[in-house]
Parts: sequence; structure tokens; C-alpha cells
Amino acid sequence: MKKIVGILSAAAVLAASVFAADVSASAGLSSTLFESDTAGKVVVLDSLNNNKTADYATLFSLQCSSDVAGGGVKYWGDGDAVKFGAFNVWFKPMEGLKLSFMENGLGLFGDKYNGYEAHAVADVGKGYGVEYSINGLTFNLNFVPKFVEKANKDTSAKIGEFGLKAAYAADFGNVAVVADFNNGTDKDGKSVNFNSFKIGAGYSGKIADVVDLVGTVGFQYNQSGKNHFTDKIFTSQERLNKLLATVSAGGNIDALGWAVCVPATVEFVTFPIENEAISYSLPAEFKLGLEVSASYKISNIGLKAYFKSADLFAHDIDLDESKKETAKANENAKTINVKEVKNNYFAGNFGVEVSGNVGAASWKVTPDLGFTTKKDAEKTTFKISFETGINF
Repeated sequence: MKKIVGILSAAAVLAASVFAADVSASAGLSSTLFESDTAGKVVVLDSLNNNKTADYATLFSLQCSSDVAGGGVKYWGDGDAVKFGAFNVWFKPMEGLKLSFMENGLGLFGDKYNGYEAHAVADVGKGYGVEYSINGLTFNLNFVPKFVEKANKDTSAKIGEFGLKAAYAADFGNVAVVADFNNGTDKDGKSVNFNSFKIGAGYSGKIADVVDLVGTVGFQYNQSGKNHFTDKIFTSQERLNKLLATVSAGGNIDALGWAVCVPATVEFVTFPIENEAISYSLPAEFKLGLEVSASYKISNIGLKAYFKSADLFAHDIDLDESKKETAKANENAKTINVKEVKNNYFAGNFGVEVSGNVGAASWKVTPDLGFTTKKDAEKTTFKISFETGINF
């Protein structure tokens, strides 16, 4: 690791001196200082870099850029191991045109707001990117690696993921639309091109120059992936359709900050019974999340209290297995409309972040109380996470 960091540091110095580029580098560590739950688990001073959700899970990052080109690398910390995380290169061969490779992928706004992805309605993976900008308008086309792949002459070509985006920046804010098309598999495991897609639109701006506002809407169609309702009956592919909407708002009044995020999802699900020519159809399911926070900064010390829940009205779905036998006995049945049994429960997290700076170094300690009343899995967890990093 020392050799890698030395090489990257030397490259940064060379780039800055020869090409007059802006260079930034950072290193970080994260860990769990203490963890205990009602199931009896106890951990004290866990492995460093084991907190994958932390901002400082990136062990080392180096970015270099100028007006016409840039690039960078990242290394992740995974327990006691160091792994290559990501790289990106981009350049502008002419005014308004940008070619990128493994840079940022495509999202509505390309960042996070209050812990939720503002562009979650349609997010295209990193790959080969083309961007063109003119008069506030930006158009993007992105292809994920192995966009077209054919194993041999006896197999058909498989088309991979690609995305389109259009955005407009104006005085009233930013608006964007994005679409993501992907391939998948049918219930027999055979490749099917473009059997899943995501589309989304959003707005990002300010209200009276005080409140930051982000709103997104989207639709997802997916005919591949593991059935997330139960493993007891179904192991084949599902069709999962979603309508999504997210509203986030936040602002600052002197040293006091606040933020609210409300993501909502409506799911429509139809999936086949394994090895049968019939399907179950579940009623639409509504999910509503919530994240609220209040922060205050005193000199170089920051305090932030928060509550977050991915689903305020969470529930399990128990399917009546007798429905399967009834469906198999009915030769005319193609789709069975199922009335699910709901086991309601509540899950969420309360926490307080305490952060600060010492010169170029930063640190954050977060006591967090998480709980769930889920049937057969009731648990309360108390955790103290620790993060530290330095920019140079």
C-alpha cells in the first residue's frame, strides 16, 4: 500500500507541476467502536474500513483535472484488505463535447441529498460516456461495458445496459430526464434484451434562495431478479414494476441546518410459479419512507440529530401455499390474484453525529439506535461508528 500511495502521490505532484492541473487527494478510515443488540451480539473496536456505508470507506482517492481533461483512482478498505475501487478518465476534444470513461454514470443530478439518491428513479452504471452541452442544455449517452456480447456463432448477441439523459440549467433551477435500458432473463433463465428499463424526471433548485428543493418521479419495469417476497414457493424470475417519487428539502439559518426527505414507492408485482404456466399477481403495495435531521455547528464542531426509516408502514407478505395447489388444478387459470396476509412492523434508526476538524483532518462519531418489530426478528441494536479522513 505504501508503494501504491507513493506512486500516486508522485503522479499528483508531476501532474500539478507539468500540466497545471487541479489535484486533490484524500485518505480515510472507518470502523465500529462498539455494537450490541438484544440478540446478544457484542463487538468492541471492530476492523477498520468495515463500515461500507460510511463516506470514508474510500481508503485512498486521487483526482486530477484541468479545463479539458481529468481522471482519478480510488481504493477501498475492506476489513484488513485494500482493494482497487474505481477509476475514471475524461477529456474534451472540442468545445461543448466531453468523452468520459468509467466516470459518473448517469443520474438526474448525480449526487446524494440527505442520504437518499436524488436520481434513484433511473441510475445508469459507469462506462463509455458522451456528453454535449450548449446554451444550458446538456445531452448524455452512456454505454455500460460489454454493451454487445456474443459468446459464439450458435448464440444470439446480448445487448447490455445503456442510458440517455437530457438536462437544462436555468435561473429557476435544474430539470432533467433520464432513461436506462437493460437486458435480463426470462423465467427459464434465457437472455432477453431490454426486458427492464427505468425512466425518471426531476427538479433541483432553491425556494426564495433559502430552501434547497429536490423532487423526482420515475417508473421502473423489471422482469428479472430474485423474488423478494418469499423463498418458500417461488425461485424463478419475477416482474416487478414500480412508481417512485421523492421530495427532499433542506436549508440553513446561520449555524442551524435542517433537512427532510420523503421517498414513496408503489409496487406492482406479477411473478410465475416455478415450472408452471401460471402466475401470482399481488395487489399494489405502497411504501413511504422518512428521513429528518437537524444540525448545528459551533466553531469546528458539528452536531446532527436524525431519524430515518426506509418504510414507515413496513410489512411481510405471507402467501397461502394452498393457492398454489388450487392454481395447478385449474387448467384455465393463467394468473391468480392473491390477497396477501400482512404482518405489519416498524423499523427505523435514531442517531446523533458529532463531527469536527483538526487542520486538514476530519472525524465523526455516530451513536445510533436501530430497532425493528418485524415478526420473528424483533431486535434493537446500538452502534457507535467512527470515521476519520484527511484531504491533501
